[in-house]
Amino acid sequence: MKKEQLANIGLTEDQISQVFALYGASVQKFKDDVASKESELESVRGQLTQRDKDLNDLKKKGADVEDIQQKLEDLQAKYKQDTEALETKLADENKSRLIDAELTKAGVRDAEIFGKILNKDEISVKDGKLIGLTEQIEAQRAKSPYLFNGEKQAQYTPNQGDGQGANLGNWENAMSDPNFNLTQFLEQQGENN
Repeated sequence: MKKEQLANIGLTEDQISQVFALYGASVQKFKDDVASKESELESVRGQLTQRDKDLNDLKKKGADVEDIQQKLEDLQAKYKQDTEALETKLADENKSRLIDAELTKAGVRDAEIFGKILNKDEISVKDGKLIGLTEQIEAQRAKSPYLFNGEKQAQYTPNQGDGQGANLGNWENAMSDPNFNLTQFLEQQGENN
């Protein structure tokens, strides 16, 4: 999908920007899901490899029953801790992906920088939905609107100032003279004020 194609079907610049933002958020969600699954798969593979190695070590040692029992308990505790760490890591990655998607939807200019402003401890995930993020986004939108993509600003027209320079005579005519001297022109204008 190209910008020109959307313009050809009659969409305005604002509408095109919104379409790309929504499209980008949905594509990013799928990319993040794939990355998460790949990360999870690699972690599980690593755990399985380590478990196989640990079991082979036990077989080779031919240790007595008490020694095996103690090592088994140690390994179970280690695997439980590893599993909890993995679940925490996956939950954090999921939370980060959801936050990034919401920031894109909200029109944040730079999600990475905006993410540093957020208090992520106050944000939680329940049933795949973020709780506590909308309030922080709206507070930042009110406090720092420059962090968000906004509507196009009206044409800026500066104030006329203190009147100095507003009375330069016919500037265009003076500039068209082949013998024009800027210094003399400005001195003449200064004498006229």
